[in-house]
Formats: sequence, structure tokens, C-alpha cells
Amino acid sequence: MKKEGLPLSELVGSTIVFGKRNGIDSKGRLVLNSKDMSSWLSTLQSYSSQNSSLYIKNGKARAQKEQEVAQLLGVSKFYCEPDLENCYSYDELLKNILKQLTQQSQNDFSNLKIRICDNEQPEGEPSTGTITIPVKYSTHHLLQVINQYGKETLKQFGNFKYAVEQLKNVLSLSSLTYQVPPELSADQLWECLERLAKTHRLYIPYLRGVKLHISNDYGLNEEYNVLSIKWDYLID
Repeated sequence: MKKEGLPLSELVGSTIVFGKRNGIDSKGRLVLNSKDMSSWLSTLQSYSSQNSSLYIKNGKARAQKEQEVAQLLGVSKFYCEPDLENCYSYDELLKNILKQLTQQSQNDFSNLKIRICDNEQPEGEPSTGTITIPVKYSTHHLLQVINQYGKETLKQFGNFKYAVEQLKNVLSLSSLTYQVPPELSADQLWECLERLAKTHRLYIPYLRGVKLHISNDYGLNEEYNVLSIKWDYLID
């Protein structure tokens, strides 16, 4: 029998977040498709707190598999974007990797992170030391991508870390952090770092001891101890 209205008793105390598709994530949160409001009602009506508990349990089991895959690949972390956490295709990818890889990789990718996504093509993220790989890829293709992008991604990531540490010291900052893709691209971040390096003498008196965060907007966090600056702050 079709439910009428919303299951308010099931929703009390629940957390709702927005993503690319409807469902429940590994933390038991109800996910609503941010681009399809017409599907929200049916998703809310079918929600069950019991399912939420099951997804949390499944999430813990999946995290264990991800650790095992990371060890086999010789990388620091293997994970997926939130919208794939409870997808059959991602579970199958984990299962296939564990089944097909019988020994640990000999490549030195201990600082490399692998994120499985719903994109069409793989891509390196120099600012995070991460390679994004489509969930549809086979184990063989996944290994090819890691070998193709791994060394260059880590090299560029090292350059980013060095530049950030140098600027932090030059500006006498307490910390220097930044948004990561897709919110802020590597090119945008690098452009901002270069601009700060060229004009740092202007800001030293004002930034000493400050926690600085490079992002897409200006502002202060709720505790008023982190200052955010827009990546193109001198272009406006």
C-alpha cells in the first residue's frame, strides 16, 4: 500500500544532505538529489531508520575493503566520492580488485590517494596528490591509470606542498590551507600562490599568526580564527 504524506516518525533525528542522487550514505544520512526536487517526496516516503543503520554497517565493511585495496595498490588511501558509497558498481569494483590482485604493488605510491568517481575520464589532482578514476574502469585499466598518472601527480603535489610551506613561513602564518577540487582547481590555487609570493611584503604586517584559507570567497569561520581569501583576490 502506498504511503501517504511523510514518515515524520522515521525522519525525526535524521540528517539530510544533498548530492548527485537519492539514497543513504555510509554515515546513515539521507541524501537528496540536488538537481531533481521532483524525486524528493518518494525518497522521503521510502526512508527507513532501519535502512540507515544497515548502511552504516555496510559502510564499515566497505571501509575495511578500501583499506585492503589501498595496501594491495601501494597507495595511502582508496575511496569513492560520496554519491557512490552505496552503489553496486563501486562494490563490484572493490570485489574485483580484491579477487584479481594477489600481491602488493612494488611501485612507490605511498603518498598517493585514489578516488573513484562517476566521471568519464581519469584525472590527476596535483593540489591533493589524488588520481580520480571512473567507477566503470576494470582492475586492469585502473592499474594502467595509476602507473600513467602516479609519478607526475605526486611530483606536482610535492611542488604544491613546498610552495605552501614556503609562503606560510614568509608570511609568518599560523597555517595556510586551501579548498580542493572541484571547488578550487589546481591552476586557480597555483595562480593564487604565485600572486601571494610576489606581493607578500604588503601583507606581512596583517597576516602574522593568522590561519589563512584560500577559497572561492572571502570570510571568517564561526570561531573567527580562520581568514578566507578569494583565490583571485587581486583581479577583482
